[in-house]
Amino acid sequence: MGSTDFRIPLYSTKTPYFWGKDIDEFIREDEEIWVDYDNKECQIIHLNLILRHGSRSPTLSWIKKMTVLGNILKSNPEVIERFPFLNSWENPFPETRAGHLSDLGEDEHFSLGRRFGRRFSLLFTGDLENILYGVTYKQRTQASCASFYEGLTDTLDGESRKNVKPAINDKLLRFFDTCSKYIKSVENNKTAAPEHTSFKYGAEMQRIAQKIADKLGLKTLNSEEAQTIHHLCAFELALFDKSDWCDMLEKEDLFIFEYLYDLKQYWKRGYGHSVNWGMSCPFNSNVFKQLNDVIYKARNGEDYNVADIQFAHAETIIPIFTAFGLFNDSVPLKADNYESQKERQFRTSKIVPMSASFGIGLYQCEASEDPEEVYVVRMFVNEKPVVIPACGQEICEYKQFMKYYDDLVNCNYAEICENNKPHDEL
Repeated sequence: MGSTDFRIPLYSTKTPYFWGKDIDEFIREDEEIWVDYDNKECQIIHLNLILRHGSRSPTLSWIKKMTVLGNILKSNPEVIERFPFLNSWENPFPETRAGHLSDLGEDEHFSLGRRFGRRFSLLFTGDLENILYGVTYKQRTQASCASFYEGLTDTLDGESRKNVKPAINDKLLRFFDTCSKYIKSVENNKTAAPEHTSFKYGAEMQRIAQKIADKLGLKTLNSEEAQTIHHLCAFELALFDKSDWCDMLEKEDLFIFEYLYDLKQYWKRGYGHSVNWGMSCPFNSNVFKQLNDVIYKARNGEDYNVADIQFAHAETIIPIFTAFGLFNDSVPLKADNYESQKERQFRTSKIVPMSASFGIGLYQCEASEDPEEVYVVRMFVNEKPVVIPACGQEICEYKQFMKYYDDLVNCNYAEICENNKPHDEL
């Protein structure tokens, strides 16, 4: 089986955006500008949008694992006989570019800038200076922002502009870096994701590791080495359109690897621990602050920001999805329920691939007999509207939305993260 058959959205958070989306999808201009609510026409006045950075190079720890494994396999004549490509294989990912945005990641965000520009053309046109941009200190978020802006201006102005000046918003976007309770009880706690650990060393992963070992002509292969081969297949295929490493795998193996990584994300970033989503407080409370500010200014005829567009990480977006109650399976993901979870909602390949996005659109409804103006919201995940838990519909009245998420509106980050406690009390 050639590696092209492996270009499918099954690589968890390593999945390129357009492996799961149609890059040639026809997008009607202004298709998300108006909605009908309660027999009233409502028009969007603000889009709050957060995007994950685009496809990137592997991180340093994985690059090192790739080099080590490559050297071990290259030194074995039987392996070389079965997979001759290893003879000349050199790690194509330089350590100096670890985690950097790739050409593919730039293309993803340029395309997304164009796609959002088309969907929300009326909102953005003539108001480009009333859009806020935010990034983290990481190169991959800043480069993603630059590419998105080029695509957006290309669509709206007919020429790509490079003069975007985003603010570095690590407090809002990298809340996981400064949350003491999360760092101690989850991030640095080896027992925080026992289901992931159990699956990693369980029967499914052992079977895959042995199958790969047999293909290579080795007696055994451990789970970590199997994951390294999977990463090599995923990253080379994404960034270079071909990977001989994929020939060591079979398509059904990808579903097992995907579940392994979903377990990790579920327990370390998602519903596994309440602090995982609680710590997204700075971002979430800021969203409501912005929406309330827009409503106040719109009512008073003042200028307001038509959009707030931020670029961050999977570690940012998964806690936010979780805080808003999205993709919440009725049965938790566990090591022993892989078969029964095949239709799970919490599937990171689909919900948080590279360049994933989460948007909240605020719409102002036309006047009626009701003296109080009505505002409604919609949520978008990866460009598509989703059902909002606050009302069980794709369109919610803003007052109901805000009431439902009161714990996000009025959260206390220092309290959630126990940042004021002496460290020995955590």
